[in-house]
Amino acid sequence: MKLKMNKIILFVAITFSCNNIFAQNEAKNIIRIGAGVNFSNHLDNYDKYIIGGIALETEYQRLLSKYIGININFAITKTHYGKNYDYVKMFSSVGTIFTPFPDKFRWIKLGVGLSLQKEEDYWGEEREMQISDHIFYGYDQYFRYSGYRWGIHFPVRFYIIDNSKYELFISSKIKTRFISGLEFDNVLLCLGFGAKF
Repeated sequence: MKLKMNKIILFVAITFSCNNIFAQNEAKNIIRIGAGVNFSNHLDNYDKYIIGGIALETEYQRLLSKYIGININFAITKTHYGKNYDYVKMFSSVGTIFTPFPDKFRWIKLGVGLSLQKEEDYWGEEREMQISDHIFYGYDQYFRYSGYRWGIHFPVRFYIIDNSKYELFISSKIKTRFISGLEFDNVLLCLGFGAKF
């Protein structure tokens, strides 16, 4: 009886140790980078059109469980439109990423977060100055606007690779901003890569 009890205790101890080793090897941290395009439909003189520009982003995520993680994200977008127009936005945000069905279908992840964005709008206008009766001098005059806005973003990700060490995914992030209420701002569409540790 004593020998049988010792075998049971040894079996429980080995099982517990193996489970702890496996749990410690599970990655809880993820660093991601992504690059893609930015789409916006509210730029000056282009209200009826969607304009694309470059987008870069980086992110750190801490997994709390297989269902949810807390993440910090930084992104920058630049859009050149018209002849003398450039629109730059820098985002910093805190949010969550949900995996609704981690056991059966973990290839789609959804999220929500709060972001602070700094926007800078640069534009130029062609001017003409009369030097004499018959001589005119043409030049471009440039202007700059800078401001901060709060907003909410909604990321949706489709994963191509999601294993114990690496991720490869397509990310679509819908961003809003508070002006006179909550308004649609832009969409980032990126190809992203993540490393887990």
